[in-house]
Parts: sequence; structure tokens; C-alpha cells
Amino acid sequence: MRTAPSALRETQRIADLVTHFEATGNDDRLAFMTARVSDVLAREPGNVDALLSRLYLDSRRRQRGHSLLDRINEAGRASGRLRAVVDPRSCHWATVATKRAAAEARAEPNRGIDLWILSQALGIECLGTIAAADVSVRFRGRDVDIAIGDRTARWHVSSTGERFHFQYPFAIEPGMWRWLVGLGPDDLLLDVGANIGTYTIAAAALRSVPVIAVEPFEPNLRALRRNIALNGLDDRVTVLPFAAAAEDGDGLLTFDSLTPGAASQHFVAEGTAAQDASAATVQGASIDRLIASGTIPTPTHVKIDVDGGEDGVLHGMTGALSNPRLRQVRLEIRWWRPEKRPLVSLICRHGFRAEVDDDYKNLMFTRTAGPVVDDIAMPPDYLQSLVA
Repeated sequence: MRTAPSALRETQRIADLVTHFEATGNDDRLAFMTARVSDVLAREPGNVDALLSRLYLDSRRRQRGHSLLDRINEAGRASGRLRAVVDPRSCHWATVATKRAAAEARAEPNRGIDLWILSQALGIECLGTIAAADVSVRFRGRDVDIAIGDRTARWHVSSTGERFHFQYPFAIEPGMWRWLVGLGPDDLLLDVGANIGTYTIAAAALRSVPVIAVEPFEPNLRALRRNIALNGLDDRVTVLPFAAAAEDGDGLLTFDSLTPGAASQHFVAEGTAAQDASAATVQGASIDRLIASGTIPTPTHVKIDVDGGEDGVLHGMTGALSNPRLRQVRLEIRWWRPEKRPLVSLICRHGFRAEVDDDYKNLMFTRTAGPVVDDIAMPPDYLQSLVA
């Protein structure tokens, strides 16, 4: 364990400098910093800051066939953050456990940065293994590129929150990336709550997946369309500026911030929003009606992330859930709340089995030919004891 109170600040500073040098195209400074870290480790092989800094550099690019697990375990052991050795079988859930602990460590910045770096490295290791390809992430000015194999996707980054997300992209929702790399041109992704298009663009640009992106919030819509244009994806991504709902009709979309990428928008019937809430009138549309009218085909995969508005979305797509063409649904839902648990049962009744995919709130529903089981498969028990 490190004892110097300034040690972590050096690790954080190096991570920030790496991002800055990437963004400004200063490859010479980036190479100098990489060499400096290597020099420190040559003199002090157990230097925790140098081990974590090297791991952060490693987590920006993972070459096919070059495992990071030895360096991850070395940094995890030296920093005291990992209690057990991570192997390929436990890599995904180790990513989840370290990310969860990092997010909960706001009052412990030293611990937090260690865990974010470990989680990002674990995430890119898992993704590279599954994709069997080189994987990289790099800031370029106000944009960020993610490459898998010979495909590259680009997003414009306009807020501090978005920048943090793309600094640790494979830590934040590792299950989503694991899911997306399994899709291909013959699939059709319906992205309900597309936001700025983080996963819409990833699926369309990196895996050639046709995508229907549903997003009602105007600041997010502008960012989404900009990212589609940035990648030349107008022929592969269809944008629907609606709120997915139980029925067609106008309603109020409440919001906390006008910043692109901000979440916490809620679609409610007109007249039901709190009087002091910021709100805009938007069109609501049922997924089943959109399919029945020929506006969109039945998707093969659906992602739903609507910050609490799952009730309307799901009750408006029971027909789609009944269609065997739909094979998987990834849903963000706080299913442990009594009012939300019936929505899990609703999907399961249509022939799906549910499992926690990464965070507890992210469930993956997969169509099954077996008997209907109204239950949720939970993560392995060792998650609770993996992180120190």
C-alpha cells in the first residue's frame, strides 16, 4: 500500500496529461511520458504510481493477443486494491466490481483513481479478448475515437461528464460493449433513450449494425445527429425524435439540465409534471404502433435506458416482445423497487430469461425456448470480496 499522501495525485496528474497529449496530438510528449514511467519501473519495480500509470497507458490501447492481465494483477496487488488474482474467466465481473467500487469511492479519491484505472484496463482486456481484435480509445481535440479492429467510431465531446465517460469507457458499462461486439449487419438495434448516441454510433460504426435511435430531448438530439454526421452514418442510423410511450400522443419531457449527454429526463402526461419542473412538450409514440404502421421493422435487439420511464416503453411494446424476431433486450431498471419488479415479470412472460449484465440495474433479457422463469440470474458471489 502507498503511504505518501501525494502519491495518488501523481497518478491522477499523469492520467490527465495522457488525455491532454492525446487531445492535442502531442505524440512526442506522450512517448516521453511512457518512457519516463518505464524508467521509474526499471529503478523501482514495485512503485505503485508507476505501475498504475503504466496500466493507464496500457488501457488506451490493447493489441490483439497481448493480454494485460499480468500487469493488472501486478498493479492490483501492489496497490492493495485487488484481493484475488483475476483470470480470463473472472475478467468481466472483475471489471464490474472495480467500477462499482470506484463509483462508490467519491470520498476516497486515492482509492477511486486506482479502481477506475484497474476497471478500464480490465474492460479493454475483456473487450479485446471477445472481439479478437486490437481495441483503442484516444482523444482528438474535442472528439474521441474508439477503434475495434479496422473500424473506428468518433464522438464529439462537449461536457465534462462526457469526457469522463470516454476516459474510462470500457469500465462504465462493460456488459454493453460485450453485447455490442456480438452484433452484426444482419441485426437491427432499437436504441430507446439514445442520448448523444454513445452506443448507437458504436453499433453502427464498429459493427455495421443498422440502428433506430429513439431520443426526444432536443440537446441530445442535436448531439446525436452531429455524431451520426461525424461518422457518415445517415444511411445506417434512423433517428426518431419521439419519447417511447405506452400510447401515441403528446406529453411533457421534464429535465434537470440542458447539457448534451445529461440524463434524468422523464416523459409524463401533460398536466402531471411538477409545477416547478423544467419541461418541454414532445411527441410520445408506442413502439408497437411504429412497427404496425411500417415506420420501423421489428428489431432483433433493444436497448432501453430511459431513467425511470420503463413502464410506458414496455407497455407500448408487448407486441414486439411477443415476436420471436426480437432476441434480446438490455434494460436499465431498478428492479429491486416493488413498483418495478412487475416489469421484469412482463418481459419474462414473453419468453425471456433475465440476468444482471454488469451493474445491478442493467438487466439482459434473452429469449429462451425453455420454460418461463420469472427470476433474475445474479452475479457470482466472489464480487463482494474481490476489491479492497
